[in-house]
Amino acid sequence: KPMADWDIIAKSVFDRLVGLAMLVALSPVMLGVALAVALTSPGPVLFRQKRYGFNNEAIEVYKFRSMYNDKADVAASRQVTRGDPRVTPVGRFIRRTSLDELPQLFNVIKGELSLVG
Repeated sequence: KPMADWDIIAKSVFDRLVGLAMLVALSPVMLGVALAVALTSPGPVLFRQKRYGFNNEAIEVYKFRSMYNDKADVAASRQVTRGDPRVTPVGRFIRRTSLDELPQLFNVIKGELSLVG
């Protein structure tokens, strides 16, 4: 059943507090990933990806960049395949281990995403 009233507030507070705690706890890992991305290919460390959230609202989520900057598919018109030449070696690792998703904790803290599972 849908959440209502105080349940919504409690879930929001929970998401933000746990998201912040996870961000602090995982900051050494995130720093390592950021350094690996920055040192192995030119371009920004993070990128924004458009996704649709609650009530089909468009939001921009943060992710670590896993593709070469000049080969990035900003419109996401083509899915990444195994052995895709657009993906950097570090990108292959962070995608396989889902480390590229860690910056989404910033979206959780901002209240744009919720922690699940």
